[in-house]
Amino acid sequence: MKKICSPSSEIDTFKIFGCKTIKVIQSYPLSKVELVTLKGERFILKSVPTFYDMQTKKQSYLSHNCKKTHIPKIHWIRKKEDRIYFLMDYIERKNKYIPNRVYIKTIDLFHKETTGLYNKHFPVYNYAVFQKEYLKIKKLLPYDLVLKVNKEIAGLEEIFNTQNSIVHGDWVRAQLIGSNSKYFILDFEMSFYGPSILDHAHFYLKNKTMLAKDLNLIKIDKKTFDKARLLEVLRKLGWFIWFMENKFTTYKFEKEINDHVIILNQLINKKLYL
Repeated sequence: MKKICSPSSEIDTFKIFGCKTIKVIQSYPLSKVELVTLKGERFILKSVPTFYDMQTKKQSYLSHNCKKTHIPKIHWIRKKEDRIYFLMDYIERKNKYIPNRVYIKTIDLFHKETTGLYNKHFPVYNYAVFQKEYLKIKKLLPYDLVLKVNKEIAGLEEIFNTQNSIVHGDWVRAQLIGSNSKYFILDFEMSFYGPSILDHAHFYLKNKTMLAKDLNLIKIDKKTFDKARLLEVLRKLGWFIWFMENKFTTYKFEKEINDHVIILNQLINKKLYL
């Protein structure tokens, strides 16, 4: 099992990296985020275990290749003991609320820029991969739910035939910050290459209602979007399995898996609707 090196709260960032910590924004074994100053300017200093440095590679690649989508630039990446530290742009959170249309338009632009942008850091998620994952996913589900999901599997191939691009993979409100017309997308550790619509499906996964104007902005019909939400909840269950199989953590995701099984059951039984 891979060893998880917890971030030290006593590390002298000024002595080691030349930057002074203003405050710790979050601190978990898999991710520590600090607001720091360096030569009078503010930056974000983030660290992850060395075996989980995929997010630095993904973000560096995207910040260099996306010309219209705003992604925080990584200024340097350094290794200290069993952790990778990277210094990136600090983006001030000015807006307390960002309208749904901004999320839709921002991620749509990102999808447009990354369509056909293949890279080894972004695993391909296609129908064959999904079918293989589903063999493991259904072991997490009650037998009666498996029978219902099985009837929907073939119809999900339709989603893979829609636009494919790099997908953020965890598209929620916390992943977009900024103000006015300049918004930045954060945290790409869960990103992959697959159906673009899955980001929208993730954003609206738990919603019982959705404004018709939002669905029109996404440019997809309700029936197809329901299929995308069904595929997305199954994909997320597959992600939990993958994460545990790779032993990135000993955490079992029991609550998260249970929550997603409940959502899956609601989708299948048409109790979670738009």
